[in-house]
Amino acid sequence: MKKNHFCAGLPQVSELCFAVAPMGSLMSKVSEEEGAQLILAGLEQGINFLDTTDQIYRPYSRIKRALDQFSGDVVLAVHSTSPNQKEMLKAIEEARMALDRDYIDLMILHINKSTASLLKDKAGVFEGLLDAKSKGWIRAIGLSTHSVKLLQQAVEVEFIDVLNPVINLLGLGIFEGQLLDMLQVIQNGHASGKGVYAMKPLGGGRLATNPRESFNFVRRISEISSLATGMLTLEELQLNLEIFNDIPTFKNEAPIKLTFPRNRTLKRFSKFCKGCGICINNCPANAITLNEGKAHVDEEKCIFCGYCASVCPQFALRLD
Repeated sequence: MKKNHFCAGLPQVSELCFAVAPMGSLMSKVSEEEGAQLILAGLEQGINFLDTTDQIYRPYSRIKRALDQFSGDVVLAVHSTSPNQKEMLKAIEEARMALDRDYIDLMILHINKSTASLLKDKAGVFEGLLDAKSKGWIRAIGLSTHSVKLLQQAVEVEFIDVLNPVINLLGLGIFEGQLLDMLQVIQNGHASGKGVYAMKPLGGGRLATNPRESFNFVRRISEISSLATGMLTLEELQLNLEIFNDIPTFKNEAPIKLTFPRNRTLKRFSKFCKGCGICINNCPANAITLNEGKAHVDEEKCIFCGYCASVCPQFALRLD
């Protein structure tokens, strides 16, 4: 597996990053043991970069079980939507304890919605991240977002080490700008010395009918060190390893049975919905509105990211 330079303070990372969050209880039916064995299989075949989240579907236990059976070095990235310093420090401590690690390699602030002033509006969160970095609890600070404008603000923040933007062949899930705009900001970020790795290279599964073409489009962006993608079966893992190891597809070989496209659905249970609007504020696609006091999802806009389901206090939204 090819490994690329990432950012100062972190080792080289595999071009394929295993995004583990889709294994969480709200996003799949993969058991803890199945998930751990799948992660382990990826590590044993050259993946050294794992990406997860601190939201309620966090699959820390699967990662921990895999790492307990693997002796190599692994770079761990954890995303958090923590709103303030206290919550960010709590998220970092929970990740360290759950994963039994002295430090988290990369702690990423994930922002669903754009903000007029990143530094001003997220000052407390950044104070927490900088405090944790100074104490050795994390090694690098990152920012992930769907927004072109927000990513450009992050480029200009010196202490942000890593950018994790949405980027894919059709620009699916990119907001406040177009695909070409995002490519330009990625170039700007890399030129400023920041590490860059991609999220949603398959557009949340919508480009998975042709994964080779979709992955290779992002792989050809020289500023990007790694591509984070979810894998729920051994077949998906093996196909992705073939693509990233540049193993050609032969016309006579038997096709791999994939779970792609996953045909995800976002189930809405109106009787549980209280109309609080928390889901609206956490939807990067602006796909949720209130209709007669209940959350209404525009399926044409929905990118099936699961952020709404992860924050709903009534569990009225569930991703299948």
